[in-house]
Amino acid sequence: MRGDWQLCERSGWPDNMSCTNLLAWTWVMKHLCLIVVNLSENQARANKNSPAASRTALAATRCVPSTSFERDGTELGTEGFYVDLPAWEFHFLVAEQSSNIQ
Repeated sequence: MRGDWQLCERSGWPDNMSCTNLLAWTWVMKHLCLIVVNLSENQARANKNSPAASRTALAATRCVPSTSFERDGTELGTEGFYVDLPAWEFHFLVAEQSSNIQ
């Protein structure tokens, strides 16, 4: 399988470093995929930074369960993607360029 794989940086807050329990990466082929996994028995929160996501405006679909939303790629590249995951949960997002975001 071809594509560009990249580990994402994660950041938390001084009073909440549960971000260390999250693992996130992107896989770019035809679309940008963002995978975030909570590897702990506790809820975890973080901002995920992905240089790949900053390239364009994105329309993302969470594959399980299926939901859709839009984000500005520039904002994702600078502020990150906020994640709040229960214990042992994950996000699998598939993103593509959106014509609705300017």
